[in-house]
Amino acid sequence: MNWSYVIVHHTGAEERDAEQVRRYHLSLGWRDIGYNFVIERDGKVAPGRSLDLPGAHCRADGMNSKGIGVAVIGNLESHPPLPGQAASLLELLADLCRRFGIQPDQLLGHREVRGAATDCPGRYLDMEGVRRELAERLASEEKVAYQTPPSQDGEIPTHQA
Repeated sequence: MNWSYVIVHHTGAEERDAEQVRRYHLSLGWRDIGYNFVIERDGKVAPGRSLDLPGAHCRADGMNSKGIGVAVIGNLESHPPLPGQAASLLELLADLCRRFGIQPDQLLGHREVRGAATDCPGRYLDMEGVRRELAERLASEEKVAYQTPPSQDGEIPTHQA
């Protein structure tokens, strides 16, 4: 698959864990859970549908085949993500962006996808804030990644960008 987006969802319900979401999707006749990753209530990131297969999370604008689906368990129309979920979401998104070369502006809430008629991922998930935090995290990692090693005399050269 050629992933170029990450689509963020909420499950819209208060499931216990990713396995409960998987069983629900299977009961609909799907071949597996629709999301590629699920952030559980305790912040654990559970694997979902293989990244080798198209998802089943956002038909709008063809996102099932070009967008990785990440779901946060809960109804984020009623309450914000739990603290562990918020931290895990940001960490997972940063990892996916690094791994697939996805830019923060290619991170969308389901409702932001052209043609999607939904409130997902809920009013309590601030997608602008998530993109901003993600961009800051990725930018700070880049600065560290390109730091010049010390010279033989132990001095650390400084360079201005």
